[in-house]
Amino acid sequence: MNTFINNYQFLNCTQEVINCLKEAKKITLLTTSITSSNYTLRPIHLCLSLIFNSKLIQKILNINPNILLNKKNILNVIYNYKLYNYNFSLNKNFKIDTNILYILNILNTLPYPFNTLLLFYFLWKQNKTIYSFIFYILNIQNYNLNIIKNYTKYFFPKIIIPTNLKDILNILDLNINLIGREKELKNINEILIRDLNRNIILLGETGIGKSIIIKKIASLIPTKIFLELNIPNLITYSTDIELIKTFFKFLNKYNNIILYCKDFHLLIDNSTVDITYLKNTIYKMLYLNKLQIIGTSVDNIYNKILYTENNLKFLFSKINIKEPTKYITLLIMKQYLKTNNIYWINDTILENIIDLSKKFINSYVSPKKELLILDAIIHKYKNNKYVSKKEILTIISQYSELPTSLILKETNIFNISNIELNLKKYVFGQDIAVTKIATSLKRTYTGLKDKNKPIGSWLLCGPSGTGKTELVKSLAYLLFGSEKELIRFDMSEFMEKHSISKLIGSPPGYVGCDEGGLLTEAVKKKPYSVILFDEIEKAHKDINNIMLQLLDEGNLTDSKGMKVDFTNTLIIYTSNLGCPTSVVQFKSFQDGLELSEEEYKFLSKNVDNAVKKFFRPEFLNRLDSVVVFKPLSVVCLTNIIDKFINNLLQKLKENNILLQIEITQEIKIILAKLAYHPLYGARPLKRIIEQFIEKPISELIINFKFKTPHLFSIFKDKQKETINYLLKKI
Repeated sequence: MNTFINNYQFLNCTQEVINCLKEAKKITLLTTSITSSNYTLRPIHLCLSLIFNSKLIQKILNINPNILLNKKNILNVIYNYKLYNYNFSLNKNFKIDTNILYILNILNTLPYPFNTLLLFYFLWKQNKTIYSFIFYILNIQNYNLNIIKNYTKYFFPKIIIPTNLKDILNILDLNINLIGREKELKNINEILIRDLNRNIILLGETGIGKSIIIKKIASLIPTKIFLELNIPNLITYSTDIELIKTFFKFLNKYNNIILYCKDFHLLIDNSTVDITYLKNTIYKMLYLNKLQIIGTSVDNIYNKILYTENNLKFLFSKINIKEPTKYITLLIMKQYLKTNNIYWINDTILENIIDLSKKFINSYVSPKKELLILDAIIHKYKNNKYVSKKEILTIISQYSELPTSLILKETNIFNISNIELNLKKYVFGQDIAVTKIATSLKRTYTGLKDKNKPIGSWLLCGPSGTGKTELVKSLAYLLFGSEKELIRFDMSEFMEKHSISKLIGSPPGYVGCDEGGLLTEAVKKKPYSVILFDEIEKAHKDINNIMLQLLDEGNLTDSKGMKVDFTNTLIIYTSNLGCPTSVVQFKSFQDGLELSEEEYKFLSKNVDNAVKKFFRPEFLNRLDSVVVFKPLSVVCLTNIIDKFINNLLQKLKENNILLQIEITQEIKIILAKLAYHPLYGARPLKRIIEQFIEKPISELIINFKFKTPHLFSIFKDKQKETINYLLKKI
């Protein structure tokens, strides 16, 4: 870069351009701090130099040279910089701004030497604000930039698209203001001037800004003809032989066409006869350097095609377009507001939109998701100078598919403080387990826990039917608004070593490599969810290895190389390790009572020993805790009967059946004792309720129409010692 600034010999330009570049170095010195060791020649320095030193520009713009005589005063006004000495040494460490480099590289490709007028025009086109400011300070009036604009038209190629090809080809709109992407523009510019591998594929998600990058590069390279190829229409007309001949004849007429092909995979992934002819002809033109293409596609689709299309590897260079930084996204949003003449939205609102959309929206990429939210806010809260986080979240929830009030990190502290009480309404007889989990959740909400880890991670151990899965469902409902936010995996399906690919996706080259993993794809769709790995001890031991990364860093890398965020999920494992195996193991089992304190400690110790023996220490140490569930007592089963009855009443109401259910406490105890088994938990109770409650009610519904409200009573006949039923009007 320093060599370039000191040696202008290779520039294909007039002597006046070289003189202006040398004078621009002096202006750079004058307007940079004396203590600085690095000097950067920027567009404003070159603009001033052209106005001061180019007689051609002064003549065309009708600038009076007399107003430019006192350079010191003019520069002092513009930069507010005190000038001590005009005769600086030019032997300094100079750099040249990237924007100027772009322009010089473009003009250097012209078949004739470029002059100051062309250089002036491109600098003006790149940043019109600089010129407006300089003209204002210098009091230059009655200038007509259209004269220069019309003058430059004679230097660049012109093209007229035939009428019958206008459905296929369009001239790109070049009036584009692009923020950021300097690195991508530089890469594209370097590739386009190569002799080999000079075509480009831009890869990135929809809405990341691929099209605007191409339009910007088209405005920077006027020596090339940029046309947009409408691939869907081209495929539609592919059977029209005469039209296709006209199309290729038109392309062959010029040797400087660059085709912009949006969704390029639509063309190259089509194997019909007509499209194959089109592809092969285009490939031939690319090989002969008679045509260039800049295509766009999505990463996973393009990589899938890459295995079958060897031409792509040789002809195309791949450039990945990543999401812009927070600062660049903020500038893009400000530009959007300025373009639409909206001035009531402040920076605080914009920053909140960026931060909250990053947290809660995974289905879109930046800057599209921020612009979607911004547009919705503009139309919903017109001229409202203050838009709260809650109002922003209301709109964000429409795109993240999460209820605003139940987004965990923005939820009301009252809901979190009562999480323990609410869980106990759904899970009976497991107060110790519920308290442990509620305490951990409160710690997460207050921000005391590491933000780079999942919200919570627990191993729930206990006999079958004791409420482990019910607790997980309750957490999904209370925290995220629905039991559907539960992602459940039965680990008996992952007993083979290779089954790890089911979770994160198959490696490249294997069957299903482009489909993603069950776990990673599910979390992409539901970033706020509860993930249950049921009976984790049944899974192959290698599966525990990927759990280490998940629990420690809060993310997993899938088979496509994409990192999936788990920091807004709850990770829960269940297991039966160390649980009772005999009905005579504890004295409390004989009477259907709850375990005593000593018995629970003994059970916890057994579970702890079994878990430590089975799992590796690095897995256990990453968990929040191991939670031991007690075997259920008869009293707990009676409470669960109430829950079953409430669910049954809800179903009757949903089906518009006018029937109420009444059941005595005595019947509840009888049913609980019938269902009691210390090793099976509440599972037998469901069958008992089906037999003694749901079956007679279903018979009534089938044989009797409830036009008026009725009461269905279940009670014990004390004389016959049987369960009786009674139906009566209310």
